[in-house]
Amino acid sequence: WDCHRPLERQIIINLSIIASRASSEGEAKHWGRKLLFRLLRGQRFVNVTDLDLAMAVLRASDAKGDCLEKYVASPAWLPLISLESVDGPLYHEMIADFHTLLKALPSVAELHADAILLAREVAERAVREQRAVDAQAVAQLSARVFLRHLFGSGKEQLAGDQEAFERVARLVVDASWEWRKEIAVKGRADPETKQAAVEAVLELLEATPKLWNLFGQRWREPRYYSLVLQPFLVSPCINIGDIAVAMARFPNLSVEDAVR
Repeated sequence: WDCHRPLERQIIINLSIIASRASSEGEAKHWGRKLLFRLLRGQRFVNVTDLDLAMAVLRASDAKGDCLEKYVASPAWLPLISLESVDGPLYHEMIADFHTLLKALPSVAELHADAILLAREVAERAVREQRAVDAQAVAQLSARVFLRHLFGSGKEQLAGDQEAFERVARLVVDASWEWRKEIAVKGRADPETKQAAVEAVLELLEATPKLWNLFGQRWREPRYYSLVLQPFLVSPCINIGDIAVAMARFPNLSVEDAVR
């Protein structure tokens, strides 16, 4: 194999990730990754685990690297374009539009209040029905909180049809499991499930003038609908569940430590 050809390089990287996860020896995994990336890129590999140092490295460059991000993460995110994965001019253009979107949304304080309100509903329902709050419930909570933040309660946008609003939340959650699977290199995602979530969110965008008017028909392009789907909906559905697991296992952790 020519490990510098894109397809073969992607296959090698995917196999290496699976192999490293299957290994129980942390040091062996670390050195295996170093050797692999040196072979692929001909460059020195440095494993950064300190959060402050990692943030400083990211701030110092607009290049995310062309191994994991370009050949694993970016294809897995399709049809979305992940802000966390793109480089150069596209990154700068998307981050500028992302901040334009942020200015049109309610305040962080309102987001916080909505999150507390909806989380209490989930907790009270779990107590009432005597069941655990599982990963699916956490993902649903995340989707509902951010959909409310983006589009309001849903009643205004969907002519009072709250059931339709909840349907969008379910589609987003179902799709988030597909994205999670492929991003984690555990299998191919179902493209139809992903696309169903995209179409549902586009319907909400078109029905919300304050957002639709920002970019108009351009919202239908992956470059634009990704501004809503990736950072507000799909990534939180994936990441908040992981944070919740850390906090459940270690109740004394601060939120910041659980994120790390």
